[in-house]
Amino acid sequence: MTPFETTVRVRYAETDAMGVVHHASYFVWLEYARVEWLKSCGLDYKKLEQSGFFLPVVEANLKYHASSFFDDEVRIKLTPPQDIQRVRFTLTYELFRDNTRIADGKTVHVFLNKDRKLIKPPPFFIEALRK
Repeated sequence: MTPFETTVRVRYAETDAMGVVHHASYFVWLEYARVEWLKSCGLDYKKLEQSGFFLPVVEANLKYHASSFFDDEVRIKLTPPQDIQRVRFTLTYELFRDNTRIADGKTVHVFLNKDRKLIKPPPFFIEALRK
């Protein structure tokens, strides 16, 4: 699968008293990138949940390399998993301010049904990601 890219502009509320983006804001951006990636694949996360499918985060990691600041445009490169047929999958992220890498991250997800039981991804989900 090909990487997906999106951008976010740093809002003032995401910065601390020193004008640097607070570390927790990066996790919000990863979630934003995930939802946008799913949309680009034709999958609406809200509709997935309404249909009884959930993709909770069971692990999240970030390594910070450089700071970002209010009004910076941050580019997020999300690399989809190579194998999406299992209960668990991993997404990796690279975040850039201009050409400067500011962070690397990963999130691990599982598939749950409406009863919150682990399941393999439904066929329509696998097919949408292959397109």
